[in-house]
Amino acid sequence: MLMHRAFISRRRGLLGLSLGLLLAFLPVNAAFSLDYVIKEVIEVGEADFVPFLGPVKWSPDGTMIAFTKNGVIKVSDTLGNIREVARLDMGVHRMDWVSNDKIAVQLKGYTGQGMATENRLSLIDVTTGIESPVHEYKTTPDYKTTPGVARASGPYKTVEGNLFYTLTSSNSRGQTPTVERKSFSETKLESIGNNHFLRWSDSGLYMVRLDESDSTWLVSKPFRKMGLFTKVSHDLSYALDGGQLFRLRDSVRIVLDTLLGPVPENTHSCDVSFFSFNPVADEVLFTIVCEGGVHESEFETFRIATFDCNSFKLSIIDSLISMSNCVAPAYSPDGMKIAFQSKGKVYFLKRSLN
Repeated sequence: MLMHRAFISRRRGLLGLSLGLLLAFLPVNAAFSLDYVIKEVIEVGEADFVPFLGPVKWSPDGTMIAFTKNGVIKVSDTLGNIREVARLDMGVHRMDWVSNDKIAVQLKGYTGQGMATENRLSLIDVTTGIESPVHEYKTTPDYKTTPGVARASGPYKTVEGNLFYTLTSSNSRGQTPTVERKSFSETKLESIGNNHFLRWSDSGLYMVRLDESDSTWLVSKPFRKMGLFTKVSHDLSYALDGGQLFRLRDSVRIVLDTLLGPVPENTHSCDVSFFSFNPVADEVLFTIVCEGGVHESEFETFRIATFDCNSFKLSIIDSLISMSNCVAPAYSPDGMKIAFQSKGKVYFLKRSLN
């Protein structure tokens, strides 16, 4: 579970006290509360659980999910009908939908010569299974300082929801590498030029243009070291970093780790991971990871839950669907379906508003 714990927020201690002070001044906005019922749970099929790859991926139109199993990319419709898309020759390191018919994948494989790797960023057509390489490179002991060597990384998603990748070109030793952020579609290059990504600096969280020509400050930085997977809500009302939920209009900080209820048997602390915002509502989705025992991970439990940012209602989904060890949830684009994994299989559930 070492890889998994890299995704877990690491801030405990005095957070409970700070939450009590915050809640004393936090008015509840009941203008919209996402009170829902779960209508159906559908079993899709077996899938790999790869922590660094993250949750299963929804297509932009919400009609399909993509996941991997034994080196094969598979997609399923919302009825649970699976088909194989592509069998890969290297391990998948990152993956997401660029459009409803193409998936971007970052592949990595070891050459057998020490830690040297072969790397390829590609687009895969989900209809034909044809792979179209975007950029390929090999790592060598000095590849980061060899002028002209470029390495690609991605796919990443802008704040606005478009996919891009970074192309980092090496310069001579001592010189800062050149970083370009590029669209997977040349026709989209201009349209996402004004898109943004998130970056923590010493003075707080900023929303930065892809070309880094401008930035907007969002909230102050509460800790010296922040996470790598910070998110913002669809309307820029909230930001989320691990167990820290920020209300951006007034910089109020809500410590989710202290709102998770009683810890399960044999555990003593809980954190959140694989977190995301509902694409259309003020709701957060995450995995609750609880640990205990002499060696921390001697006992571990996993549950998935939603948290309503307005009503502060926490809903443990495992309890609502009579399942256990659910992990890595992901919202559909309409926010009303949730894909997740449990005991080596992919499921998704359908919700409706009360």
